[in-house]
Amino acid sequence: MALSHSKYFCFVAQSSWRACGTTSFISVCLLLVALNVRAEHTSQLESLLSQPDHVLVLRHALAPGVGDPQGFSLDDCASQRNLSEQGRLQAIDLGDSLSSLGVSSAQVYSSLWCRSWQTAELLDLGPVEHLAALDSFFQARFRDQQQARMDAWLEHLQQAPSEKLRVYVTHQVNITALTDAFTGSGKGFLLRIKPGEQPEIVSVFPPD
Repeated sequence: MALSHSKYFCFVAQSSWRACGTTSFISVCLLLVALNVRAEHTSQLESLLSQPDHVLVLRHALAPGVGDPQGFSLDDCASQRNLSEQGRLQAIDLGDSLSSLGVSSAQVYSSLWCRSWQTAELLDLGPVEHLAALDSFFQARFRDQQQARMDAWLEHLQQAPSEKLRVYVTHQVNITALTDAFTGSGKGFLLRIKPGEQPEIVSVFPPD
């Protein structure tokens, strides 16, 4: 009878580490099982990212603070809350993670807010296109635009699938309104898009 991956790894570990005692054997066995599970999850995620009915939704990378300064202008990044150095590195790491999963280029859409646009550019997956539906409605002056933006985003998601992965870089309020779920800075969700249905979260990104 063929051994499962986990049992096979434990069998190998037992043969190689017999002299180390039960505790060492169990520790090595658990480590190998965990590595095997992670490898299988990575393989599954790589497959999902290549499927045309899946899209990636990301919150902009780390930009310390909440909202934007009073009287900020969308035409002036200096007046907005921007990515920190850690945030810039986080955005680069996101792009590297996607590249390691086989995504070398994508259709990238972003909010007009500078921290979102900077994140989208640092992914290094291709030209970034502004999608008004992704613009934040956190500030009171934009609150009345929430429903219109969400309707427009859902309409965009329902468009015919493209050959490339679609990546949407936006804000926490937009993502929560779409998915009813919270995600941290520089994180997001892989969504399955079905005609006429709400998007379905199939995985967090980047994987834990």
